[in-house]
Amino acid sequence: MKRNKPVKRMLPVDLNSFVNVKTGELLGSTGAMVVRSEDTGLVMVDSSEYVMVDCRSFWNVCDLMMPADLGYLFKMVQMLGTAWNVVCGRNNTPHSAESLRAALGIKSESGFYSLMRRLEEIGVVYPVYKYVDEEKRRTYMVNPYLARRRKTISKIAISFCRDLRMRGDAT
Repeated sequence: MKRNKPVKRMLPVDLNSFVNVKTGELLGSTGAMVVRSEDTGLVMVDSSEYVMVDCRSFWNVCDLMMPADLGYLFKMVQMLGTAWNVVCGRNNTPHSAESLRAALGIKSESGFYSLMRRLEEIGVVYPVYKYVDEEKRRTYMVNPYLARRRKTISKIAISFCRDLRMRGDAT
């Protein structure tokens, strides 16, 4: 487990109030700069398991979703991986529709596809197709404007997604 790192503030020291004992010259006139660190009372929480959620996007789609859908969405957000923001299982392997349904705990196949259709309609989730052993498989990408697990996202992936931060785009 990583320890929290204290946050320090760097403050410049006014060298004009200090004198070089040998030359009598003010230390500020030498062009030197000295800083001192001061404790801010804050700590930086370090975690490898984090998700960034854009609050504006969240509030824009929140009213369009049922409470149960929000719960499923947050379960999916915890499973994000790859530069495509794809919902992944173990070893960062993209979930298939069947494995995602099992991971979400949805028993009904029709209920799962109904949920995905609702999330697709408001632009929260997008289907992504990939080939595994020459078989076309459907996986799901969460809109990176809403939530992501990394700072960098594929340019191609982001081009498919609506910017949910603007109120009019979430409908």
